[in-house]
Amino acid sequence: MIPIVHILNYLGYRCLGLAEKCNRSTYPAESKRQYLKEDPNEMKVVTFPSLNPASLVVDVGGYTGDWAQRIYSRYSCHIDIYEPHPILSRRAKANFEPNKKVRVFEIGLSNINGMTELFGDDRGASLVKDRLRESHIVNIFKASEIFNRRYESGIDLLKLNVEGAEYKILPDLIKNYDMRKINDILIQFHRNSPDYNSQRDKIWAGLSITHSPVFNYDYIFEHWKLVE
Repeated sequence: MIPIVHILNYLGYRCLGLAEKCNRSTYPAESKRQYLKEDPNEMKVVTFPSLNPASLVVDVGGYTGDWAQRIYSRYSCHIDIYEPHPILSRRAKANFEPNKKVRVFEIGLSNINGMTELFGDDRGASLVKDRLRESHIVNIFKASEIFNRRYESGIDLLKLNVEGAEYKILPDLIKNYDMRKINDILIQFHRNSPDYNSQRDKIWAGLSITHSPVFNYDYIFEHWKLVE
């Protein structure tokens, strides 16, 4: 029998995310067709059987908390959301208020500490320069420093959907954080960074030291699991 808390979580948090639609317009056509054919309800990105109410999930690039809502409705776990865009982070906080198990940090992660320009609006944002979009000055922090301070005990699931910042965050974590402390990693690589294919290849080589791929829909989502 499904626990009543999971039913209530689903009804509450899934309804909050009904208006949040995934924009796949920039996805590779072949990967998009395969993804929609094999996983039309996008269940692979929220199916992690090892998660439970004591688990810790870190959602980097949390948007308004739409993916986190689906994860919480299934597992009632602890979730830390990082979203630097002021409007999106406020929506994420409102969506989870007053849930004590979910924390929203209005900061961005990268490979440096400082202030930077975030491009985009309330439909999505990126640290990759785009002068055609509005921008905000936001705080960014070195991912490995945040992880070593807050997640010394480890992370059950790390999700990265950061519109190109993955090419800064992941090399920093691979070099400066013990990746064996992360059980599962869900990544969306993007094609908005120069030489993105070779950058991704280098990250794959680093991830392969500690993790193995579970599935990969090219430049949509891929799942890596810790090698036991």
